[in-house]
Amino acid sequence: MEATATLELNEDTIREALTAVIDPELHMNIIELGLVYNVEINEPSALALAMQADPAAPVDVPTEEVSAPTASTAGPDVAVEMTLTSPGCPYGPMIMGQVPVVLKEKFQDRIGEVEVNLTFSPPWDPATMASEDVQFELGIF
Repeated sequence: MEATATLELNEDTIREALTAVIDPELHMNIIELGLVYNVEINEPSALALAMQADPAAPVDVPTEEVSAPTASTAGPDVAVEMTLTSPGCPYGPMIMGQVPVVLKEKFQDRIGEVEVNLTFSPPWDPATMASEDVQFELGIF
């Protein structure tokens, strides 16, 4: 496996990292379950990159519109659109909370803010969204 420092940040590597997020009720990861619908990587703006390179350098924007760079602006922001096995899933907040933690651990300062967006459209259907292995484990043939 590649070292974290050289791991490329793209949708595939993000999805691979998210296999560490386990639904505690089903004991299966959220990727194989088909709970992650979309991953969006938003590259930092040219201004953010310039500020990271030299925070003391003058910029052509009024200072009230520019904040000092932080660890959270080190890399591109990531938005993960996902669902839960049911709207009333008691583990929903825990599962959603694990997403940014896992991604920050995996990509460290190479990733910016992680936003988790919950949707129930379309509703989760393991017969069409889960991997074949998960379908087999759940008894869906």
